[in-house]
Amino acid sequence: MRGKALARRALKLAGSVEKEVLRLRREIHRHPEVGFEEVRTTGLIVDHLKELGLDVVRPRGKTGAFARIVPSGAAGRRPALVLRADIDALPMGESTTLPFRSEVPGKGHLCGHDAHTAMLLGAATALTARSRELPRPVTLVFQPAEECIPNGAPVMIAAGALGGAG
Repeated sequence: MRGKALARRALKLAGSVEKEVLRLRREIHRHPEVGFEEVRTTGLIVDHLKELGLDVVRPRGKTGAFARIVPSGAAGRRPALVLRADIDALPMGESTTLPFRSEVPGKGHLCGHDAHTAMLLGAATALTARSRELPRPVTLVFQPAEECIPNGAPVMIAAGALGGAG
């Protein structure tokens, strides 16, 4: 019974942020940015996380960001669960008539990173609202330049995304 109850609770939680996630995804989709050029996307992420009251860390001189949701008490001292999303687009044009199609010629979110980013922002909203219930901290990592070589993972690690205090 515990599994079914947990699944119902998770679905309700996801439903509570569904409209916000769709809005964010379409906003990000309209303005694709390729690796290490994700200035607008990073700004949207940072603004959203700060509105939730989270302290945001950005790699010096780079795009991308991360934040931690830290529950109080002993749970806040446990190792963090890390949730990660890619934030970059591809250097490929989009041919669609959707109202939220790319407004940037030659660039498009054709790999789903717009959805990844929006879903992680939705998770941030839902988890922050229930932070007291979390059994451990949660680190939210928004990685730039996933489609590039070298990519943004080392940049995020060097900034402290996988460390303790950030």
